[in-house]
Amino acid sequence: MKELVASAIAANAGAGQPSGSNGGTGSSTPASMKVVQLQNGQTLYAGAGAEFIVRTGRLLAVSNDENGIPDVTGGKDLPAGTEVALNHLLIFPAEGRGIKSSPKNTADIFVMVRGSYLLLNADGSKAAQ
Repeated sequence: MKELVASAIAANAGAGQPSGSNGGTGSSTPASMKVVQLQNGQTLYAGAGAEFIVRTGRLLAVSNDENGIPDVTGGKDLPAGTEVALNHLLIFPAEGRGIKSSPKNTADIFVMVRGSYLLLNADGSKAAQ
């Protein structure tokens, strides 16, 4: 699964990324935030360096290894299965981590995303966006 997520994110690497550099100085314009809506049963995987802010809904942290997700607002790592607090900034240092809808969720799910990501359905297929 980790290889599948990594290859799919790499293929979508241009999504949400800066479009160019600032006059050849090596600095680039920061990528803007994109609002992504998740359906129940979907998982949103982050590319390396991506940032998420959960705006609505109940979501759980996902990780393909023992490492958690840095919750910058809360000042702690979220291990897999931990509920993600609303309006907290999550930074993903590596691929293979993300968030998924909680079985307890009854609300619409909206997440602000900066950087590359992959949205998968419950059956592992890529979700239409």
